[in-house]
Amino acid sequence: MFLAYSINRHAYSTAFGIGGNMLDLKLGAANTIVLILSSLTMGHGGLVRTTSKKLLVTIFLILTLILGCVFLGVKVVEYKQKYDHPSDSRQ
Repeated sequence: MFLAYSINRHAYSTAFGIGGNMLDLKLGAANTIVLILSSLTMGHGGLVRTTSKKLLVTIFLILTLILGCVFLGVKVVEYKQKYDHPSDSRQ
């Protein structure tokens, strides 16, 4: 996968540059943080599962679900921006 990415990045550097200019770095950074936090809460839920603290497992799973919804919300905002300004994505 990384090899294919590297080959295409080299072969189509102009297209990659144009595509990179269309990204919203703030939304991308926010989604990265949300994904890392959701992985953390899911991992902690798995660790706590081995103990007998069922309430804590439930809390971690609910947090993971909430973070998943936040992730989807950010994706909706990103896609809405592309939908509202389709000419920006065709430059």
